[in-house]
Amino acid sequence: MLPVFIRLPIRFLAALLLTLALMPIQSLCLIFDLPQKKTIPIFFWHCLLKILNIDLRIHGTKPTPPVLILANHMSWLDIPIIGSVLPVVFIAKSEIARWPFFGLIAKLGRTIFIKRELRFNTPAQRDMVYKRLKDGDCPVLFPEGTTGNGTIVRPFKSALLSVAETEQNLLGLKVQPLSLVFSKFCGISMGRRQRLNYALTGDVSLLRHMVKFFAGDPIMVDLVFHPPIEFSQIGDRKLLAQQAHRLIQGGLAAFTSGHRDESRIAENH
Repeated sequence: MLPVFIRLPIRFLAALLLTLALMPIQSLCLIFDLPQKKTIPIFFWHCLLKILNIDLRIHGTKPTPPVLILANHMSWLDIPIIGSVLPVVFIAKSEIARWPFFGLIAKLGRTIFIKRELRFNTPAQRDMVYKRLKDGDCPVLFPEGTTGNGTIVRPFKSALLSVAETEQNLLGLKVQPLSLVFSKFCGISMGRRQRLNYALTGDVSLLRHMVKFFAGDPIMVDLVFHPPIEFSQIGDRKLLAQQAHRLIQGGLAAFTSGHRDESRIAENH
């Protein structure tokens, strides 16, 4: 394995060249509304994970679009991880659209930007998400509203799920709970302290946190797709948030309790 002082610039250069090569292609796909606008991001994120030496294991059945995906949130890396396996669009705070470089990447990825102080409490913001669902997309929402420590899922903010209560979505909307688990480091199971080292929490800057992954050793991440939830069978966004939270926390517990517990995953399926 290459030493860090060599590994870091090589990976950074590879990621930069990949990004610069695909940006104009994705821009043209968006301008001419080509179907490849959904598949190029998958290819981009998949290649980025290979550059960073991050492997994925998928459990359960990946959902069929359209579906609203709810996932726990640990770091910026959650985006390439989920984006590498499904044609998704992410829901993010509007401030990100103004970030240098990263804001452009988010726009090219067809991110749905919402005003953080309004959430989905206005028809305009709910309609943006509904339109993407109608177009066959899979919007991804991190209902914790912030990043966690990778072991405990913070309580879900049910206001973010009000999109499910629009009249158009009362029938037929599927919500897909997804557990994202940082499970192994160099082939060895991670403990709580190691996972916390990879979480974007506290005062750590985004760039400093990204350098940690670009210079880091191999990581294994488990994605657990739980059974989708029919909103019409729940009928209330608060109950929906509670049920999704229970499933997602259970998925994390199956991999973070000191050993992998297959039975606990099976209980969720």
